[in-house]
Amino acid sequence: MLALPLVPRERRTFTGPTGHLDARLEGPADGRRVLLLHPHPEAGGSMGSRLVYDLATGLADRGHRTIRFDFRGVGQSEGRYDDGIGETADATAVLEALHDEHDAPLVVVGHSFGGGVAVRLASERADDCTVILISTPLRVSGSSLSPIDDARRVMVPCHVLIGSDDPLVPVVDADRLADALPLGRGPDIIENGDHFLTPEHTPAVLEKVTKILDQA
Repeated sequence: MLALPLVPRERRTFTGPTGHLDARLEGPADGRRVLLLHPHPEAGGSMGSRLVYDLATGLADRGHRTIRFDFRGVGQSEGRYDDGIGETADATAVLEALHDEHDAPLVVVGHSFGGGVAVRLASERADDCTVILISTPLRVSGSSLSPIDDARRVMVPCHVLIGSDDPLVPVVDADRLADALPLGRGPDIIENGDHFLTPEHTPAVLEKVTKILDQA
């Protein structure tokens, strides 16, 4: 049996406001670029978090160029947790570096805390990008991030995905967030999915994200 070719992976360091940010890039260099933002650093979130990793590799397998990195103070990234403010600055630094290299539109995907960072990031910039929010609360506990308050300043398309059985973000909250975003779409519901969208839900999440990318 012939072995399937491995998806290209690159380890890279971006320069953030407080030091180096450890990152992984996967997929073909000319693929559509997708920046993935991980869950809460104070709850063990990292670029290696299962859904972030599965999306990075799954989208790369489908020809996209995925970029994920550890926020400050996580893994090998320098600095310390900064209440969502510094983490937004980290994401901004990575986004700007990617734009400097290739001025093509990006897709930003945030999971939970990462979704809060994505909304804050989009509220502060006028980039030609698309945002996908997965399991994103109205307000992110343990941080200054408040997607429901930032939403009105976001002028790019935002797609909201939520598990139907998420105990932390009820579907009604996801519906409120989608309505508050001027270009909000959804919520798109993952049936029987919880907050972390356990492995049996990965194929459904990957299909929904891929469909959004194909239409963006």
